[in-house]
Amino acid sequence: MASLPIIQITDLHLGATPDAVVAGIRPFDSFLAVLDALDQAGHGDDLLLLTGDLSGESSPSAYSMLNGVLRDRDKNVIWLPGNHDDLLLMEEYLIDYPLRSIIEVGNWGILTLDSSQAGTPIGRISDEQLQKVSEGLSQLSGKSILVSMHHCPTTVGCHWLDKQRIT
Repeated sequence: MASLPIIQITDLHLGATPDAVVAGIRPFDSFLAVLDALDQAGHGDDLLLLTGDLSGESSPSAYSMLNGVLRDRDKNVIWLPGNHDDLLLMEEYLIDYPLRSIIEVGNWGILTLDSSQAGTPIGRISDEQLQKVSEGLSQLSGKSILVSMHHCPTTVGCHWLDKQRIT
């Protein structure tokens, strides 16, 4: 099985402006620092898998800023929404990175699932998402499969995360 270099980043919680502060930090600056560190470590061309909560407040400007940074740095990106995101806004403002549910990369297949539910932080895999899994597994037959989602599918030993896991 060939390796697939992926950098998974989650919970950016970007604000509406680059100088927005969340819990005492500037998420936009932190994200730029992560991208700089990846570039310096020789991982700048690796696939970025952004697994939700890209904006902390479903902000169109946050998605637009993110699109600009990723485009300007010529990043290869797959993304999916989290419980703080708005899928329709993401699709509108991440214009250079359309949502893809089934992705083929070499000997690998990647399935991206939307585990978010409106109005609650608790994760759920809908019947529609399960259908995407079935279609993806058929389409990607013979490949190694990575299934990605925002919420944890099992308990992980962290009380607040375990309360939000997929039900």
